Amino acid sequence: MKREATKGILMNRKQAAIYVKTLFPKWDTTAAVMAVWDSIKRYDFKPFKIGGRVHYYKHNIDKGFEVRLDR
Repeated sequence: MKREATKGILMNRKQAAIYVKTLFPKWDTTAAVMAVWDSIKRYDFKPFKIGGRVHYYKHNIDKGFEVRLDR
């Protein structure tokens, strides 16, 4: 848990999709949508793998939306 204390809240792809849905309730965000956004680099969430599964830090998701939506 030391990593979480220094880097922030860690979420897997499904948890990240639920978090995005709380930010934007009208968006139908699922884990599959998050995968597409990663592959086409729509938002810069800086995903990384742990044990073959994709994870995100909450602050990177927030920052990715700030940069994209401020344009």
